[in-house]
This record gives sequence, C-alpha cells and structure tokens, in this order.
Amino acid sequence: IIGTVFVRRQFDALRSADLGFQKENVAVIRTRASMSDFIYPLLPEIRNISGVQAIGFANDIIGKAHNAHELNYEGMPKDQWKYFPALITGYGMKDVLDLKMVAGRWYDPSVPREDSLSVVINEQMVKEIGWSSPEAALGERLNTPGGSEHVIGVVKDFHFDPLFRPIGPFFFDMCPADQLPLWFRCVYVRIHGDPRPVLAAIQRKWEAATQEFPFEYSFLDSELEAQYKPQGTLATLVTGFAILAMIIACMGLYALAAFSTERRTREIGIRNVLGARP
Repeated sequence: IIGTVFVRRQFDALRSADLGFQKENVAVIRTRASMSDFIYPLLPEIRNISGVQAIGFANDIIGKAHNAHELNYEGMPKDQWKYFPALITGYGMKDVLDLKMVAGRWYDPSVPREDSLSVVINEQMVKEIGWSSPEAALGERLNTPGGSEHVIGVVKDFHFDPLFRPIGPFFFDMCPADQLPLWFRCVYVRIHGDPRPVLAAIQRKWEAATQEFPFEYSFLDSELEAQYKPQGTLATLVTGFAILAMIIACMGLYALAAFSTERRTREIGIRNVLGARP
C-alpha cells in the first residue's frame, strides 16, 4: 500500500508540476513547410477571433521537444561553436505561454531587425556563460549562424524538457522571414473560455484558405502529459496489483477468522458438555 501511494503521488506530481509556463487552454496546430505560405498570413485573422487571447508559433512543442542550435559568445574563438537547446519562435510566444521576464524584454515587432539582432535566454544560460546577473547579460554578444546577435531579455527558468531532466541553459531565437518554411512548425493559440466555438471558427477560416491540408490540432497540456504515459501505466498496474493483494489478504483474514470461530465453537461445546458454565 505504501509503495502504491508513493507511485501514485509521483505520477500525480509529474502531471501537476509547475513547468514555469502556462500549458492549459493552449491549442497547438501542427504545420509543415509547404503550408507556411497560407498559414502565416492567416495568423492575424485567427488573432481577431473572439476568445483568442494570444497567438504565436515555434518550431516544436515546448516542454516536449526542441533542437540544439549553435552559439558563439565572448571568450570563444570566432570559428568555434557550442550547442544549446533552443526554440525558433515568433513574437507572440511570450503571451501565449505567459513566460516571465526577469530582465530585459521579449521580441518587439516595432523594433527593426529583431530576427537577426536579438536573442532571449533563460537564467541557467546566464550562469552557464558566467555573467554575474540577468541584468548584466543584457546587451552581451551571443552570436548565432544568422549573424552577430545580442541578449535583449532573460526569462525565468522553465522546464523545456520532460521533468526527468534538470533545467539547463536554453534560448529563444527569432525566426527570420525568409526562413519561415523551415521553422514554421507549430501554431500556438491561447483560448479564453470554451474552446469549441473558437476552434470551430479557426477551422472555418482554415478551410476557406485551403482545402489541400486538413485542420488538425491538439492541446498543449495533453501533449505534455502524453510523455508520462509509461509512468501512468505503471501507476495503474501497481494500483491494480495492490487492490488484488488486499482482496487476497482480506480473504485470508476471513478464512482465518472463520477457522478460529469454528474451533472456538467446538471448544465451547465440549466445555459445556463437561459442565462448564458460560
């Protein structure tokens, strides 16, 4: 029973842990490179649908998968690179995920050349590189293959990997306009209230824009919980075996009690025959 309680609590902790970003009420629409031509212009129309709080895009499912991208920073030879986990993203992801800024700012569409000049990192990246504080990291050079970029913001640490792994350094890089077909993979939509009419409205706009690709979506919290399916299966099996063990134990106790009662009944009968008083 103790082991079962422990396993169930571990599984519940995986499902309910604070990831450092909001995963609830976020729909994820999967896309492909050949779809970017009509989807990217569709984003402003989706944003104007009643019930849509925020919209953004990235190249993968945050908290589940990501690529590793090369960086070069102060103190490294210019022809050398170090690989760090990262998401290629757009302007709206901070609002969609409710990421917390501890220093600086997120990408701003009113600032020119954000896609080639700006990088947003997490707190662990600050420690990894050796900067004294998030504020001290602002403006520091953090080059990518896209060119000479600088840190414009530091986000509070969040779980960009499954919870089995500790939080490490991570960064967001802006998707250049000429590389949208390469990195435009997941559209994130934060929904307020009942998601069904909102998703139905999005589907209507989608189908008006194309009949070639079906409208397919999932919810971010479901995507992340699916990572722990083996742990859920283990918890279910352990619970089932624990219940079975309790049933067998109760049957054994009942049999023992019945045997003891029968034996005591015979003993009392013999005593009464021999003249013992009750």
